Amino acid sequence: MKRNSNFVNVFVVILITLLFLALFCSIFIPVNFLAVSHWLSPIKLLGCSFGLLVILVEVIKICKHYPRLTVFIQQLLLVALLVLQFYIAVTFVDYGRADSFFIRNQADMFAHHIFNWQHYFKIYPNNIFCTILIAFLIKLSIGLHLSSPWVFINIIQFIWLDLGLFSSLFLLKKWNLAFLKPLLILIWILAAPLTGYALFVYTDIWVLPIPLMITALLSLKCNSTFKEILKSIVIIGLLVFSAKIKGNFWILVIVFFIAFLICSIKKHQNIKIQYWAICFIGVFIIFSGMSTLFQKETNYSSNDSLPVTHWIALSSEPNTHGDYVKHQTIMEIQLPSKKAREKSDIKQISANLKEMGVIGTLNHCLQKLQLLMSSGTFGYQRLTKQWQNAPLWFYKNKARIQAYTPNFIQIGYICLLIGTIIFLGSTKADLAELILELFMIGIITFHSIIWESEERYGLPLLPILILLGLRGINKLAEVTENYHKVPLIAKVSGMVLIITLIIGSVLNLPLEKEIYISGQNIGSYLVDKKIKVFPFQTIKSEIYLPVCASELKLDPVSVSKKSEMVNVKLIQNNQYKSVNINLNQTDEVPINSFHPGKIKIIITNMTNIPIALEVGKSFYTIGDSLIKGYHQTYLQYQIYQKNK
Repeated sequence: MKRNSNFVNVFVVILITLLFLALFCSIFIPVNFLAVSHWLSPIKLLGCSFGLLVILVEVIKICKHYPRLTVFIQQLLLVALLVLQFYIAVTFVDYGRADSFFIRNQADMFAHHIFNWQHYFKIYPNNIFCTILIAFLIKLSIGLHLSSPWVFINIIQFIWLDLGLFSSLFLLKKWNLAFLKPLLILIWILAAPLTGYALFVYTDIWVLPIPLMITALLSLKCNSTFKEILKSIVIIGLLVFSAKIKGNFWILVIVFFIAFLICSIKKHQNIKIQYWAICFIGVFIIFSGMSTLFQKETNYSSNDSLPVTHWIALSSEPNTHGDYVKHQTIMEIQLPSKKAREKSDIKQISANLKEMGVIGTLNHCLQKLQLLMSSGTFGYQRLTKQWQNAPLWFYKNKARIQAYTPNFIQIGYICLLIGTIIFLGSTKADLAELILELFMIGIITFHSIIWESEERYGLPLLPILILLGLRGINKLAEVTENYHKVPLIAKVSGMVLIITLIIGSVLNLPLEKEIYISGQNIGSYLVDKKIKVFPFQTIKSEIYLPVCASELKLDPVSVSKKSEMVNVKLIQNNQYKSVNINLNQTDEVPINSFHPGKIKIIITNMTNIPIALEVGKSFYTIGDSLIKGYHQTYLQYQIYQKNK
């Protein structure tokens, strides 16, 4: 490693090794058992990524040699980014899903002065701080007389996300790499995972830009003591905020102090790390005190909360990639006490490790890393399954979006991984960069070895990979600066040809035979919500069909050995359809003949036994129509389109 101390080089080597593993997984074994089932072949991924790297290198050279044009394009792209984000924030409004639903529902209740805690928060107290934040934003939107709090929150989340972008732009200027700014903004525009998470009301987006914000603040030179103190307060506030809102961001707090300690020893300077620690503890106590006071005033109790060992036990399950397992979580919730849960978890962890052995455990850790880092989508396309509002072009092109977008993202992601590896191997790390590098090591190792693993847990690394990857690709541009002198027109023609080949490779992928279009899916996370439909009882509701589709699927909770025959009537204007289906055999109703719009649905139990159907119960609106006669209850269903 160049110009780093041997001690720092150890961390750099560790990070390069982890990123090489991530690169291997992203090319040869990207996760294909979740939302993406068709990836380009490894050869095509490598070829397309190499082609894109060539384009990026040439674009960087052009930006460097035409500074006035670069500034103009930068300003144009920045305006385009802000306009596009505003359009997306207004036109894509999520209904929420899983943890996000519980946070939204509880926050909306708080904003309307209803202080009854959902049982979810007694199990998962780690999401309370985020809930209070969202409740404040909903309350603010009500005070501003805005028609939709969720559009307002979308806009706020995009603004917060862009603080990471502006931090990156500041750092590029400080590093004398301002000519990379247009490319950074363009990547930010094209980074669909960032946009996807900005539309999702949960903790992920609120911690996403913080590492870059802290890095930029540490690099900011202040010309007065007051400004220096203010900067320190903001940094400490961001550290405390991130640790309170998302548990794995204690990693950022730890590496922040480790990086300070390393730089203090390396430069033989007293950076007064003890003062930073005291300030952090003080601010953390204030944040915690305010949260605890709110919980006390609202009669909150966390006696049923899951212990830390629960996530380690989930992480160690041999037949998984260390991800969430619903039935295991439900079984643990049913144990009588926290102590009993911890005992059960420790027993399970021990049994899992014994079953896997040393080689099996190492392989399991690699599988967890595969889930965490092998897909450049970071699971953004699985965040929600239902939209309160989404444009028509989105529904009409769902099959293509689902098949093509992840592969385009994957090609760019591989380039960023390669660029970051090049950067790490060729550049000296200052304090700010060291914090980013240690943070990346911490996140990857924590979720690959100890904790539960999911794609979204790797998301905080994406903005860092964009910044450092771009610097690494710039190193390639510097190395090849005088390798060939090619006319500009030839470069542009070559780039157009490469882009055409990349697009052609991706568009050649097959579409899924059955595409999920829309539905109402809230009510099946953690604990299933259901209603009983008694013999010959009828329930009535409405469903919304955004585009023409093939079939409607109902959600029976369970089926008995006896026949569970129901009559389903669908009514839309002058159209009428009545079918009898046995839920033991199928839950599908053909809807080919219906047009986009609302459809009345009437379900009648035709048997002599009660039948259970899954529903969602919510304080805020999560569907187009309630079940008639039921309070705040929405029918669960899915709408699919079969492709020919």
